[in-house]
Amino acid sequence: MNLKYKIACFILLLSSIVHSQDIPIGQWRIHLPYYNTIAVTEAKNRIYCASNLGLFFYDKSDNRVEKLSKISGLSDLQISTIKYNPTVDKLMICYTNTNIDIIVGGKQIVNMTDILRKNIPGLKMINRISISGNLAYLSCSFGIVVINMAEMVVTDTYYVGLGTQNRQINDVCSDGINLWAATDSGVYRGSLNDPFLHFNSQWTLMPIYPNCTTNCPDTFNHIVYFNNKIFANCYFGYNNDTTYTFDTAWNNNTIYYQQNQNRKDFEVSGNNLIIADLFGVAVFNTSFNRYRYVFDYSNTKQPFQAILDKDNILWIADNVVGLVRYTPDNKYEKIYPNGPGTNACWEMDIQNNNLWVMPGGYNSSHAPSFNQDGIFTFQNSTWTTFKSDNTPQLAGAHDFVHVAINPTNPSQVFMGSWGSGLFEFDNNIFHTQYNTSNSSLQNTSLSNDNGLYIGGLTFDSAGNLWVCNSRANNMLDVKTPGGTWYSYFIPNWNNNDGQKETENMVIDQSNQIWEIGRAHV
Repeated sequence: MNLKYKIACFILLLSSIVHSQDIPIGQWRIHLPYYNTIAVTEAKNRIYCASNLGLFFYDKSDNRVEKLSKISGLSDLQISTIKYNPTVDKLMICYTNTNIDIIVGGKQIVNMTDILRKNIPGLKMINRISISGNLAYLSCSFGIVVINMAEMVVTDTYYVGLGTQNRQINDVCSDGINLWAATDSGVYRGSLNDPFLHFNSQWTLMPIYPNCTTNCPDTFNHIVYFNNKIFANCYFGYNNDTTYTFDTAWNNNTIYYQQNQNRKDFEVSGNNLIIADLFGVAVFNTSFNRYRYVFDYSNTKQPFQAILDKDNILWIADNVVGLVRYTPDNKYEKIYPNGPGTNACWEMDIQNNNLWVMPGGYNSSHAPSFNQDGIFTFQNSTWTTFKSDNTPQLAGAHDFVHVAINPTNPSQVFMGSWGSGLFEFDNNIFHTQYNTSNSSLQNTSLSNDNGLYIGGLTFDSAGNLWVCNSRANNMLDVKTPGGTWYSYFIPNWNNNDGQKETENMVIDQSNQIWEIGRAHV
């Protein structure tokens, strides 16, 4: 398999060859996607927002958007969650490998590797951060880690569960007397004054229905303390959540207008409870009345977390459209640094400092992955993503896996899809989709499939575009500079065991075409 195919890009690094006038020789620029945001937090005049692979902030005083990465001093890449502690003016960043960075005063970055270095059997990850005074309570897969953010030291680790089995902690909150933990096996409570809270025997299971034996509320993913009540959200499966409240006893919460929707996040901002669900963001006051529900900022959306600032502006970390600023008068804007559409990278081509990236792919059996991330291009130091929302002709197209830029006319670019045929862009505008009706390309000859699979693209010295028509009877096609198509049958390349599947093609110095398949060259 060609080396391009083996690269699983969760970041895309481009050296100075891409835009040497912007980058000193020998230096690197990092290109990360910022649409798929997962967490948001307010730090004075800054709104920090994290995507899976990147971190940025929006400065409310000057509308500046600034990226933070390993180049600017962060210690790692893949972020799991972030949270600002106003008591000590420090921002905590937790990574999926349990590494931790703390940004002090918006400037200095301090790395904490205590959990990362700790040998912990089984799953090791940080799910959430909860702040109480100087302390940060980290909800982890193995327990609760307590960090004094003033001194930036781990002060304790609490193990929660019955007997010797520690529960996975999904969220934590405090009512000032007790610490409450939402776990994968119920809600637990422990006294904040208990010096032996690190023993799981000191934690009390708080069952919703003490006599329940089947289909009991078990997996709790969110818990907050709001207006003298504990709110605990139980996940029963897709679109089947139930939120319970506790003051002196558990009650089935009735404030949520669609009780079964999956809730992605619960946040308390002053006198408001903010809940992000699959379709929007709800805001409740202390009378438990929902006075705002935000859902109209995008046709396709997936709010992961939301906060409300002192100006009553909602800031939404949406996993599809980036950071959303939503004002009280129902105006919104989407904020994110420029970057590629996603972190997926299957193949690239570059001419005249114009880069094109194909994010699609297929699995080890060559079955389509149905990746619909679109097509990415980097030109004049700016990323552009072409998808069905801005290029309707791409609707339904998936798995772009090959790209070829015409060396005699670099504004003409061809993209091959694993199942949807061949596409041409001219001057960054969709031009043509080639299929059986307007070219010599053929749909697959395999049964139970009608896709058009492009297994490679390349130009020869005469400006002919050669195409691997994978899975077809005639597996090699060519489009001349004049637009005429020809198709060729390749002898001895049969249909058995997927041997008609091609993965790439190259042209050597003698102008010979080499077609690379699963079983043949």
